[in-house]
Amino acid sequence: MPPEIKTGDPKDEHGGIKMGIPSDYCDNAKDLINVDWNDSKEDYTCYSGKIVPKSKNKITETVDPHEENPVHICLPNPINYKEAIPTSGSHRPLWPKYGEYLYLPPQRWVHSLEHGAAVFLYHPCVDENQLEYFKEIAFKCLKKIIITPYKNVPVEQPFVVVTYRAKLMMNRVQRDAIEKFIQFILIYLSGSMLNYLIIYLGLFFSILSIYPGLFLSLCLGLCLSIHLSIWGYSLSIYLSIYLSGSILIYLSIYLSGSILIYLSIYLSIYLSIYLSIYLSIYLSISKSRGRRVCRHLEDYLIKE
Repeated sequence: MPPEIKTGDPKDEHGGIKMGIPSDYCDNAKDLINVDWNDSKEDYTCYSGKIVPKSKNKITETVDPHEENPVHICLPNPINYKEAIPTSGSHRPLWPKYGEYLYLPPQRWVHSLEHGAAVFLYHPCVDENQLEYFKEIAFKCLKKIIITPYKNVPVEQPFVVVTYRAKLMMNRVQRDAIEKFIQFILIYLSGSMLNYLIIYLGLFFSILSIYPGLFLSLCLGLCLSIHLSIWGYSLSIYLSIYLSGSILIYLSIYLSGSILIYLSIYLSIYLSIYLSIYLSIYLSISKSRGRRVCRHLEDYLIKE
C-alpha cells in the first residue's frame, strides 16, 4: 500500500487508510467499482406495480445507540452491512458528490453520512408525485444531500431519510416529520443533548446561590456551566444562564423582596431554558456535521 494513503496511526478508527485521496491501489472511484454495484437496472427500476400512498400516516424513527466502526475498505474487498439500511459502518475512502443519483450503492453514501449528509432513499416503485415532493424537500431544505433509489427500502415505508446513526421511515412523504427528525438529530448527535443537562445543573446551582454559600454556589454553577458548554461545542448555556438567570437572581437578592425572589427564580428558569435551547440549536448547527434544517425555519439557521 503506498505510504501517501496511509495514516501511520495504528489506532486510527478508519483502519489506517486516509480518506479523500484517489489511489489506483485502493480507491479511485473508477476501477473495480462493480464490486459494489454491477450496473444492474434492478437497483433502480420498478418491476412491480406502483406503490399507492396510504391515507393513514405511518412513521418510524430509529436512533442506533452504537455506531459501527467507520473503517475505510479498499477495493476490491467487499463491504457488507448487518442492516438493510445502514446508518454507520465501513465504507469506501472516497465519498460521493452531493446530489441526485440514478443509483448510488451504500458503500459510498455511508461515508457521506459520516460527513454530515442526509441521504434520501426511496423504493423504485414509489408514486411519482410523492417522489417529486420528496426531492423538493431535500433540495430546498438541506445542503449536504444524497438522493438515490434503494430496493432494500421496505414497500410498507418506501421513503427513508438517513442521517448518521439514525433514520426516518415513512409510508408517505411528510414534510413536518422530516423537519422534526432533522431538528432532533441536530440536538441528539451534535452534542446538544448535553446542553439540557447543563441547563438544569446551571439553574440548580444558581438557585442554591440564594441560600447560604451564595458566592461559592454561584461560582460552581457558572464555572460548571461554561466548562460543560465548551465541551458540548456551545457557549449558549453559559450566556443564557448568565444573562437571564443570574442577573435576575442578583436583582432579587439586592432588592431582597421575597415575592421578587420567587418571581425572579420563575423567570430565570423560564428564560434560561428558552434561551438555552434556542441558542444551543443555533450554535450547534455550525458545530455539527454540516446538518441544516429546512429554510423556512430561518430562526435556527446560520446564513452563509
